[in-house]
Amino acid sequence: MFFKTLLFILITFLSSSIIAQESNTIKTSYTPCKSTLYGLVDCPEGDQSCFNKRLEEKFDSNFVFPPNINKSVLNEKRGVAVFIITKEGKIENIKMEKSIHPQIDDAVINAIMKFNELNWIPSSQGCTPIDFRMSFPVKFSLK
Repeated sequence: MFFKTLLFILITFLSSSIIAQESNTIKTSYTPCKSTLYGLVDCPEGDQSCFNKRLEEKFDSNFVFPPNINKSVLNEKRGVAVFIITKEGKIENIKMEKSIHPQIDDAVINAIMKFNELNWIPSSQGCTPIDFRMSFPVKFSLK
């Protein structure tokens, strides 16, 4: 009986140390996710000047000034457009939060719709992409 008990203890000890050795060799990989703010694929992360420049270029190349508006009346006028950068990286729900003129507002919205041609990186909270509301100020000045 003593021999069986000793054998049982010995087998239990050896098997638990083998299991312990095996569990020490298991490697796991964990990459923590960090929250990020929206961006563009062709701008380095956090490079706000690159981001602003790309949006300004895209807006300027797509804004069509309505022909029946007197440009001098709009000198130094400011407006603010708002839109959602979706978790899929698309631009949606474009509105004028601060209107300039109905026809100008429409032209601004049409130009911002072209932002969808840019390669957006959506915002995220941790590992989860989220929708993000962005403001886009617009100012007209005669040169």
